[in-house]
Parts: sequence; structure tokens; C-alpha cells
Amino acid sequence: MAVKVLNDRYEVQKQLGKKAKQLTLLGRDLQMDRLVVIKILGLDASEAAMIARYEQEMETLRSLSHPAIPVYIDSFRYPLRNAEGFAIVQAYVPARNMRDLLRQGRVFTESEAKQIAKNALDALVYLHGLSPPVLHRNIKPSNVLVELDSNNTVGQVSLLDFGSIQAAATLDDSSSKIMASYEYTAPEHFAGSPVFASDLYSLGTTLITALTGTHISELPRKGARILFEDAVNLSTEFADWLKRMTDPNLLTRLPSAQIALMTVLMM
Repeated sequence: MAVKVLNDRYEVQKQLGKKAKQLTLLGRDLQMDRLVVIKILGLDASEAAMIARYEQEMETLRSLSHPAIPVYIDSFRYPLRNAEGFAIVQAYVPARNMRDLLRQGRVFTESEAKQIAKNALDALVYLHGLSPPVLHRNIKPSNVLVELDSNNTVGQVSLLDFGSIQAAATLDDSSSKIMASYEYTAPEHFAGSPVFASDLYSLGTTLITALTGTHISELPRKGARILFEDAVNLSTEFADWLKRMTDPNLLTRLPSAQIALMTVLMM
């Protein structure tokens, strides 16, 4: 980028990622001398729905406070060549996303998967318990940061992509369908009716990918049910828990993050 310091405060260090209309940068907060992540959306005036989504994201992020959610720092606008830039600044988390770790051959053990589940579910208990409640709606390996210590041991976990969370009270059919990542999304989400248990399905499929080292779309299925048991050696108790997390039938899936967390804590 031509601009090296954004908003007279954030010095750009390097590009972390780029996709359609979105740029993610690593920066340094010159006021506080700390690393930050800056996500920039390039939008024009005709994209009213996306601008509204950005504004909703700002409102949501400002209100969140949980160890598994990167801290919101700032937001601002600045002009781009053919659009207006909408920037979100959050604290930098010194961790790598699960997708990249898996691509490099890192497969997670049952003990590590349980630790990731506990961290993520604690965050979901917090989000779902807000007033109004918040659904994440896009949990997948690339949106789960995993901190590894010098011994390659799993530590803190963080949930990313808060461009996809919305206050549950403001969800509508069109937005709830658009935000999802197909392979990790619960069936009812595609019907335009995501609920708390939809986040559990996404977390469950993400954990199965972490355990097997196989993309969820490459595992066999019986109907809509994922058949993962032959791809990894798990205790019967944990395998049954994952089956209930990813049950395609909403009526028999684990109903809440609180219940899912309590169950895995007792293992």
C-alpha cells in the first residue's frame, strides 16, 4: 500500500491476507507501541447493505470483552482509489490459525481438541448470553487462532472473523445465508434460521477436521451425518460428544454452548 501510516496512528508492517474487497494488515499502534491487526473493507456508496454490516460490526465489537475474542481498539474511514475504506483495528494475537497449522501437517490430539473446545465454548457461552445474544455464524479452521508454546503445546484459543457475527435480534434470512462457510455450516443455517446450536455444529466440524487432519468435505457421510470415527482413534465418550455436536438434526444436537461445555469438562 502507498499509505504507510493509517489514520495518523497505525504504521503498516506487512500484509496478512487479501480477498475480494478486504485487506488484512499487521500494523503498529504508534500511540500505544503495540502490534495490531487492521481489517479494511473497500466499499462504495451503492453497497448500502455492506456498509450497514460494517456499522453493525463496530457496534458489536465495541461491546465484547472475553479472553478468546481479540480486543477491539479502533475504527475509522479513509479514501481509497475507487471506494471508501472502512477499517477495524483489533489487538494482535501471537498465534496461527488452525487451517494453516493443518496444512503444515499439525494434527491435534484428543486432549488438545478438548482444550480448544473448552476455550471456544467458553467464548460461545459469553456471546450467546449477551443481551441481545450474538451468534458467531462462521466458525471454521481459518477463524480459530491457536497459540502454541515452545513445546508446541496448545494454549489460548481465539475466535476470528467478526465480520460474520450479528446481534441475533437483527438477523434476517438473506444475511444469515450469505455469511456461512458451506462445509462447516449447520443445515438449519442454510434454511435461513441459525440458532445457538448452529455455532455448536460449526465448532464440532472444525474439531473433527483438527483431529483427522482431513477437510470436513472429504470425510464420508451417511445422509447428512459425518462419519469420522474410522479416521481417528478417539475415546467413545468424546466421539459420542462430537456426534451430538454435529448431529444434522437440530432436535437431537446438543442444544447450547453451556451444556456442551459442561459435558466436555466432565470428560
